[in-house]
Amino acid sequence: MRKYLLPLLVFGAIGALVVIGVLATRDDGTRNLPPDRDSSARGKTQPDKNEPGSVLKRGGRDTPTSLKQNHWLSELERALERDELPKKAYNYRGKLCENIGDILADEKLTNNLLAAIRKYVVTERDPAKRKLLLPILRVLTTPEATRIIEEEFYRTSDPEERLILLDGMANPKHNPETASIWAVEMAVHSEDSEHRHLAFEYMANIDWHHDLVVDFAKQIYDLSTRPEQQLTAIGVIAERAPESDEAKTFIRARLNRPRESELMGLMRTIPGWGTERDAAKLESLIGEFPALANSLRNAVEEIRTFLRQAEERKKTEAREREKKN
Repeated sequence: MRKYLLPLLVFGAIGALVVIGVLATRDDGTRNLPPDRDSSARGKTQPDKNEPGSVLKRGGRDTPTSLKQNHWLSELERALERDELPKKAYNYRGKLCENIGDILADEKLTNNLLAAIRKYVVTERDPAKRKLLLPILRVLTTPEATRIIEEEFYRTSDPEERLILLDGMANPKHNPETASIWAVEMAVHSEDSEHRHLAFEYMANIDWHHDLVVDFAKQIYDLSTRPEQQLTAIGVIAERAPESDEAKTFIRARLNRPRESELMGLMRTIPGWGTERDAAKLESLIGEFPALANSLRNAVEEIRTFLRQAEERKKTEAREREKKN
């Protein structure tokens, strides 16, 4: 019997040591934590994620905006904290801009985004991060964003950045009138032909303010020394003429002293809005510009056809009204 007692006593002693070890571990739940998390885990409650100014610190993330609050802004903030921007940062920016309404609807999110822009664009002026963040200013339509656009336009000498800021200011919720001034200066004086073209296009493509675009194109026409740019400006003005009295006035003034190279552009849209007086003016130019005689005759006929059709519509509408009465 004694030969069985010794093994039992040995195994019992080992079991007791294991139990003591487990109990000792339970006495301090931080024993198995890494050293850098040990002290913070003791006697500390979980922070309230909704508390103002709190941050989410989980899985290597330390951002003013939590994933729950706004996924794309949180990802963008984390990307900005890195020394090298990942390619995904541009995807985060795109998604954020697509859903900018979610940012603008929340004051905290708006302030977080503005804080990131002020930090990396205005203060640190990191070229890579400026390239990432500057386009956001176009859709971040707050007074503070407008101020940043204007200040940065005059601070930077980088033509690419100035184009981005010009495009941003052209948003109707920023200041298109200021953008027009910048666009004229860049379109006329930039040494780079592509920059001149883009500055012109950013204003010419505005489709909600015809007179602003016409005024811009008129300035280009008057200030530019490049014939091709002047012709482009005439084309923009002609396109706006059906809706803009200012454009009609410009075209009629130019037809009083036309250049042959400009004539086709000037009469481009006249058949859709011209009067009998305009038709007579074009008719009088046939002898002065024989090379364009056929084009002038066609334009005259189209204007008069348009006027006849408009008159017929009026008569038809009048008869319909009489029947109803």
